[in-house]
Amino acid sequence: MKKAWLLLCIVFSLFCVNRQQVLADTNTPSLKVAEVSAEAGSTVNVPIEISNNTGICGATLQVSYDKNLVLTEISSGDAFSSMTFTRPGNFSANPVNLVWDNVEADTTNGTIAVLTFQVPETAGTYAVSLSYQERGIIDENLNPVKATVSNGSITVGGENVVANGTCGTNAIWKLSSTGVLTISGSGQMKNYTYKSEMPWYQYNNQIKSIVIEKGITSIGDYAFYGMPALTEVQIADGVTIVGGYAFKNCTKLTNAELPQTVKKLGESAFYGCSSLRKIVIPEGIYTVWAYTFKNCTKLEEVTFPSTLIKIDEAAFYGCASLRELNIPNNVSIIGIYSFKNCSALQKVTLPSKLQTIREAAFYATALSELIIPDQVTEVGKYAFKNCVSLKKVQWSSNLKKIDDSAFYACTGLTSLELPDTVTEIGDYAFRRCTGLQNVKFASELKTIGESSFYGCANLTELVLPEGLETVKGYAFKGCAKVSSVTLPSTMKIIGESAFYECSELTSIEIPAAVGTVGDYAFSRCAKLGNVKFLGNAPEIGANAFARVTARVSYPEGNKTWTQDTQKNYGGSLSWSTAK
Repeated sequence: MKKAWLLLCIVFSLFCVNRQQVLADTNTPSLKVAEVSAEAGSTVNVPIEISNNTGICGATLQVSYDKNLVLTEISSGDAFSSMTFTRPGNFSANPVNLVWDNVEADTTNGTIAVLTFQVPETAGTYAVSLSYQERGIIDENLNPVKATVSNGSITVGGENVVANGTCGTNAIWKLSSTGVLTISGSGQMKNYTYKSEMPWYQYNNQIKSIVIEKGITSIGDYAFYGMPALTEVQIADGVTIVGGYAFKNCTKLTNAELPQTVKKLGESAFYGCSSLRKIVIPEGIYTVWAYTFKNCTKLEEVTFPSTLIKIDEAAFYGCASLRELNIPNNVSIIGIYSFKNCSALQKVTLPSKLQTIREAAFYATALSELIIPDQVTEVGKYAFKNCVSLKKVQWSSNLKKIDDSAFYACTGLTSLELPDTVTEIGDYAFRRCTGLQNVKFASELKTIGESSFYGCANLTELVLPEGLETVKGYAFKGCAKVSSVTLPSTMKIIGESAFYECSELTSIEIPAAVGTVGDYAFSRCAKLGNVKFLGNAPEIGANAFARVTARVSYPEGNKTWTQDTQKNYGGSLSWSTAK
């Protein structure tokens, strides 16, 4: 009987304790942050809920969240609807304060607030926590209210595949919801003939990065043409070919590290990748094909392989941030327009095997000094046109021809000492080289081209070499400071306007071999007072001496000088025989 009584007392005690616990639980509000799931890179709503609300008149809650989350919005819920909700002014604060207040208690249960987050692209669980300080929650009598708190989280799953398919016999592709295009499998990718043929074309604007996995051996032509959001490319070892136009006009691409297995870069492969800053061209590549890096305007650094033998047409045209180039010695061909408009390019080391500097190869660069290797025989058209900073040129000892406009408007040049091997100076070759003060012409020179020194306003003396036969039209027009001109005995043709407006010239001897003095040849030579012909009367243009007042002599007894040849030729000429 005594034992039974003791057992009854224990049961009654346990009942009382449990009843007190239940009463305590029902008198304590509960705050809970939801646990939610989200796709990588998406936005998601996280509710905060209250239950067992005993009556709350004011609350200040602090929300803390993982640093990888971005809080983008906070909105009120259906609970606490009678209270005034004050949103924070700065969503970037962490923790962030949520405030409610009222004059009467609110007893509603449910969602008190909804937090909206931008989640990261990396899978994982990211915490969202709730807390409050002492007296952070009060009732209508301004007494503190204690509440239990359950913290929440956002679970970010792996990337979802948006689309997939094949891109070669054994090559496949998939695009994730975060914009990662992965190429996997084995062998070559398919070559496309235009961008609209690539199987991911409809997703072009969504693709942010590309991963070429090991096993793929080539990147197809036009494969990734014109992807405006693409910033990064990862190419595994084993890829040997980057096809033509493969990354053309991917304007946000900043990094493209090529594996050492790559042996060919196709034409225009990175044309217009205007955010690309650095490129290392792998060993084993022999040619940089046409337009490969054209208009990569932020490209600052290029490393060439020792195996390189050719830089093709316009390969680096418009790379306006390039400052220095060291071109390997095996390179024998630098194509036309290769470095045209590389406006920051200050220093270039040209290869020893180079034979020709081709058309516009360094047009409008910032070169200040130039060493032309000794195997170079020709400087092509426009090769250094508008290189206004160029001050010094060391010429090839085997140079034969300086072609049309090769150094047009190189205003920093002050002196030229041409190697004796040069036989031809092309049209406009040094036109508007306004800083040029003196020129030593080559002993083998045969032709000075049309307008070749036109506008070289600071030249003072011209000694043209023996062996020279032709000075073409406008060759020295506007050389206003030239006061002395020596013509060689071999001279045959003085072209139209050849010495037009050489206004400091005082006298000139026309060699006996000259058969033609072109129209306006000495027009406006204001100080020209003495002209001496040493041979037979040449064919003289109607205005060869326009606006010139001079005494003109010819050899005594030379019967080719008739009354018909002794004219004014546009000026005022006094004719007599030489004594």
